[in-house]
Amino acid sequence: MKVFGTVHKSSEHAYQNDKAIHGGDIPRAQEIQSAHLIFGAKQIGKRISSSANFESKKEELETEIIEAKLRPSIVISSNRHSTRVNKNLLDI
Repeated sequence: MKVFGTVHKSSEHAYQNDKAIHGGDIPRAQEIQSAHLIFGAKQIGKRISSSANFESKKEELETEIIEAKLRPSIVISSNRHSTRVNKNLLDI
């Protein structure tokens, strides 16, 4: 999922990463991006205090995440299987 030009594993990763960055907690932002599961990203995010900067931009972030979820996907097929891929990931 691509949110504000950055590729994230999930909407939770995007949300918690943005929360960490706006709070100035870059090490935790990197930890969130490295989390393999949504639950891990959320657990790390719970340790971050929401900054006033994050709170002021939260609605914009949530809108961007919803729009990213609704962007069309395409199906990539091969002889053995097909995979649904968000076309925004192909822009990398």
